[in-house]
Amino acid sequence: MPTISELPVAPLVAATDEVLISQGGTARTTLVGSLLASAQSAITVDSPSLVGRTSLGSGGPEQVNIGVGINFSGNTLVANGSDHAVFPVASSFSLESDLVVSNQGSPMLVQASLLRSLFSAGTNVAIDPNGVISATATGTITGTVEAGNSIGQLQVVTELSSQDLVAVSHAGLDYAINYDNFISGVTIDQAQPAGPAGDSDLIWVTQGSNVMASQTFTAIWGWIASKLPTYKALVVEITANTSLDTAAHNGRILVCSQPITLSPSTTSMGSGFQCVVINASSGTVTLGPGFVSSNGSLLLASWQSATLLCLTYSGGTIAFAAMAAVGGSQPQA
Repeated sequence: MPTISELPVAPLVAATDEVLISQGGTARTTLVGSLLASAQSAITVDSPSLVGRTSLGSGGPEQVNIGVGINFSGNTLVANGSDHAVFPVASSFSLESDLVVSNQGSPMLVQASLLRSLFSAGTNVAIDPNGVISATATGTITGTVEAGNSIGQLQVVTELSSQDLVAVSHAGLDYAINYDNFISGVTIDQAQPAGPAGDSDLIWVTQGSNVMASQTFTAIWGWIASKLPTYKALVVEITANTSLDTAAHNGRILVCSQPITLSPSTTSMGSGFQCVVINASSGTVTLGPGFVSSNGSLLLASWQSATLLCLTYSGGTIAFAAMAAVGGSQPQA
């Protein structure tokens, strides 16, 4: 009789195959399927996940997925707080609201009203039971104000002089400054609206220091007029097809170093637009459809120029090119 090691190896094993067993001292045969029926099957689950039982009743193990807010840290299941992102947002915050806190590592709920115990009122400040913070007048100002008076108890004046004193707190200490150090005590949003501008109108300026002084529009215009002769138009080089607009081209000298096309956009240019274009290329610069020229041509030969205008009048809005030759050949170095 051959030994087990001498038997041929079965290439595949099926549930209907038979194997030899000893049952009660008697050699018997049984099916592989019957032999393994009571054995635990191999457990295969995705990572990260747990093994448990999600179905009702008894049964084999099932995969339990890890939800939002929980993750593995090594071999330990821990909360990471990402589930808070799906919490509903409270439309208001009241004293009856509860906050989630960690108290020495233990999660707890704390009433919002208890947050007030973290704050205390400083000098000349009071906090009432409703959480309203207000100032208390306990300092003394040199003059007619008596110590301990609240604002509502002070006498109201109808006029102020430049030497009147105003109470301020500087670096945590009480001081008084002259009223004339304020701009009439009025911020710009509280000032009365001005009428049409005139030469005698005044504006605030500083000259060499932080002391405010007044300046007239006449003096400002004189300064502007003195600067006008030194003004130089900006030069912009154009190397590709371009649609003209105010922001980039108005009041500029446009030098076309490539034979390109300049297109008008009357909406972007606006009435009053003006610029000078010079063709510094070896080819032809084309003024695109929409331009009206002084000589009927929309072509600029090499080293020719034109003044481009956009204007609105009773007949509509036009883009106009005043053509002018600036030279017949390229300048020599």
